[in-house]
Amino acid sequence: MELPFQNGKQEDIKTITIDNKLNIVNEVYNKLDLLFASKRDNKILLSNNGVVYLLKKFWKKGNNFYIYKLGQEIISEVHIKLNNRKIAALDYFFNSKGELVISGFYSSPIRFNYEGFFLLRYDEDLHLVHKNQYSLTENIVQAFKSSKEIKESGFGLDRFIITDFSLDSIGNYYLLSENISKATIKEETYWISSGFFVVKFNKNGNFIWASPVSLNQQHKDLNFIGTFSVNSYNYKKYFYNDLQNSNLRKGVPAEYGILNYCGTKYVEFSLAGLAQENINSINFPGKDTEKYAFFPNQLNPNSEGPSYFAVLNEKSTNIMLAIAK
Repeated sequence: MELPFQNGKQEDIKTITIDNKLNIVNEVYNKLDLLFASKRDNKILLSNNGVVYLLKKFWKKGNNFYIYKLGQEIISEVHIKLNNRKIAALDYFFNSKGELVISGFYSSPIRFNYEGFFLLRYDEDLHLVHKNQYSLTENIVQAFKSSKEIKESGFGLDRFIITDFSLDSIGNYYLLSENISKATIKEETYWISSGFFVVKFNKNGNFIWASPVSLNQQHKDLNFIGTFSVNSYNYKKYFYNDLQNSNLRKGVPAEYGILNYCGTKYVEFSLAGLAQENINSINFPGKDTEKYAFFPNQLNPNSEGPSYFAVLNEKSTNIMLAIAK
């Protein structure tokens, strides 16, 4: 727990361990080197081995990230930082070795956006064991910015967010970032995505390839925008709602399946990182008066079993549960 705010004082953290009967078995009090500030984002991380960490984020001339290992009398403060760049956004997980793996994007020194990516690995005691950072590849930038936009604002990408960082079955790392923004068209507000890109690292954390996927997703309801993946594949596939079909006069093509509001596609990648789009045929149950599409967020993202998803009708008023095995 974080103790009450005290202006100008060092931050206080207390870690309380309880057993399965909710009895307190240990309490550890720590005073951090950082001074209290009114706007801090604290997140508790729990490793596969039960080790508790604190990830701290705050803004001071850009994002600042710190990580602490809790539950011991003396804790060390580790500043998560890169060479000459500020981190714009990051994601994390613990691998099979118990290492904390952190990946994300750093920003341009001129404006806050995504200009490059990185991957860091820390052992259980937060010693840095691997560090890599790279500029965005040319194919990524050119997929989402025109030559004029590059000339005017540089190579950084605006309005992108991290939506997934995960492993495949053989230990390769995949970092997914999507473009999501709002726009007013003919006095109507729409959510828009121009696509996403995937960065692949090998199991040691070294960069393999980066691949863009250009889309034209546009909808008044954010519930249909974005990508998702399922647990049942040994290699990465990313699915998305093919929203361009929702405006077709003849309706969604038959090859997408039955009772589809827009139809679903998926993208897989060759060994060289070339994106290959495919139609995913799905027959939804129900009446002809309603058609359905996926809410593109897995309901049980940390599960190793089947993946669960919500399926919505076009007005998001009826919901079904979908299981992908």
